[in-house]
Amino acid sequence: MNKQPHQVAQTKQNLLTALCRLGKEKPLSKLSVTAICQTAGYNRTTFYNYYQDVEDMVDQLAAQEVGRIRANLAENIRHHQPSAAFVTTFARLHAEDAAYYDFLFSPSGFPAFSRIARQELAGLLGQKLGLPSNDPRTAYRLDYLITASLTVVGHWIANQRDLPSTVIADLLGELTRPLQKN
Repeated sequence: MNKQPHQVAQTKQNLLTALCRLGKEKPLSKLSVTAICQTAGYNRTTFYNYYQDVEDMVDQLAAQEVGRIRANLAENIRHHQPSAAFVTTFARLHAEDAAYYDFLFSPSGFPAFSRIARQELAGLLGQKLGLPSNDPRTAYRLDYLITASLTVVGHWIANQRDLPSTVIADLLGELTRPLQKN
C-alpha cells in the first residue's frame, strides 16, 4: 500500500523532529534508530523506508535545509549585501524551523550541515562576490567564508539572537571583506 505524499511528508517530519529532540541530548554517535523511532512513535521498518541509518537521516535533513537556504539566499542577495543576505536568510529560516536549525548548528548536526553547505553554496557566493573562478585560492576563500559565516550565525542562534541581525551582518561583512578583495 502506497502512502499519500502528505502522509510521507508527515512521517518524515515526525522522524526528523525526534532526531532533533534527541540530538540536543546526545552526540550523534549515541543516537540510535530505535530511540528515534520510539520517540517518533514509529517502528524501525518505517525508518528504513526513508533512511539508511542515522547519518543518512542527518545528511538528508542538512541537504533539505541547505536547499532552502540556497533558494532564500539567492533571493535575498538580490536586495542585500552578501553578509546581510546570509544573516537575513538564517534569521528567517530559523524562525520557521527552530528545532531543525538548533540541531543543525549543534555538535551532532554541524559537521554534515557545514560540509553540505560548503558544497552547495560555494558557486552561488563565489559568483555574487565576484571571486575569480580560475584562481585556485577561490575555493579556499569560499570554504573559509562559508564556514566562518556558519559559525558566527550558529553562535548568534545559540545565544538566542542576542544582537540585532544588522549587527551580525555588519560583523560578517567586516570579517569577510579582506578575503573578498585579494
